[in-house]
Amino acid sequence: MSSYLQRSHYRLDVYTILWYYTGFGRCDDDFTDRLSRLYSVLLFSIFVLIVSSVQFVGNPISCFTPASFTDAHITYTDFVCWISNTYFISMDKDIPEVNNSEQREGTHIIRFYQYVPFILMLQTLGFFLPGFFWRSGSPHFGVALQKYLDQLNTSRNSLSESPLYRQKLIRNVAARLDQYFRMRPRKIIPKLTIFYLFIKTTYVINIVIQLICLHYFMNFNFDIKDIIERFLIYSNT
Repeated sequence: MSSYLQRSHYRLDVYTILWYYTGFGRCDDDFTDRLSRLYSVLLFSIFVLIVSSVQFVGNPISCFTPASFTDAHITYTDFVCWISNTYFISMDKDIPEVNNSEQREGTHIIRFYQYVPFILMLQTLGFFLPGFFWRSGSPHFGVALQKYLDQLNTSRNSLSESPLYRQKLIRNVAARLDQYFRMRPRKIIPKLTIFYLFIKTTYVINIVIQLICLHYFMNFNFDIKDIIERFLIYSNT
């Protein structure tokens, strides 16, 4: 009986840790932060599951083969097609020869499809890390915001409790915040503010790096320099 209770307590602790560090139920940031560290992570995780199931369980690619090919030949051909970079050819152009590199210069090489699940995993990690850093570091740089916000949410949602109980929770939070601001050393910019601005900058850097990486892998027909110049032109008008 005692070992069962210990295992149950262990499962509860693991569940609590995962719930805390994944950011579910937290409200110590704004909507844009949650859009990145929560909703984007959930969306990209779904994409990873879908793409990985097709790539590692199903048949990721099917190639046209001669009718004389056996099943082993078809399997080998599909495998070679999968690990080799493919290229896009318009319907109005002839298929170039295998060793004719001059005819392939005008084609659009596709070199990223084998790594789509891993790219999506890295994107998911990029959206997750800023929120993880904020949850891990914010209690060490100042007041524990999430703790007091949880108490305020409890006072708002506990309608069955008496008004005196809710007022007690609010006064407790106000007293602790007042004590914190009175006792902390006077500084021009508090550490928590600097850390919060750092996390905001990390969100922006993550988006910029992901756009640059997608531009490289997918060969978009635009240049980063052109985007910056157009942005500067629109901002000046």
